[in-house]
Amino acid sequence: MLFLSFDTDRSGKMSSYELRTALSAAGMQLNNKILQLIGLRFADDNYDIDFDDYLTCIVRLENMFRVFQAMDKSNTGRVKMNIMQFLMLSMNV
Repeated sequence: MLFLSFDTDRSGKMSSYELRTALSAAGMQLNNKILQLIGLRFADDNYDIDFDDYLTCIVRLENMFRVFQAMDKSNTGRVKMNIMQFLMLSMNV
């Protein structure tokens, strides 16, 4: 439903602006650098993201947020991890 709500031009794709607002509405406050990386990874040549890529992106982000929050037991916004934990988090395993 979130995709349909923020695909304002009903193109079946989300622009980078629409993606930014959709992720924000989902509670994911990301900086410009991360949003640019998401665009490079998931967007097409016109910087649009279709539904399948949006779904992959949102599932990965939700998983990464969930794992990070589980590791941040003191709720400081910082975690300490070893290389294997980092690789598992960054690979979404």
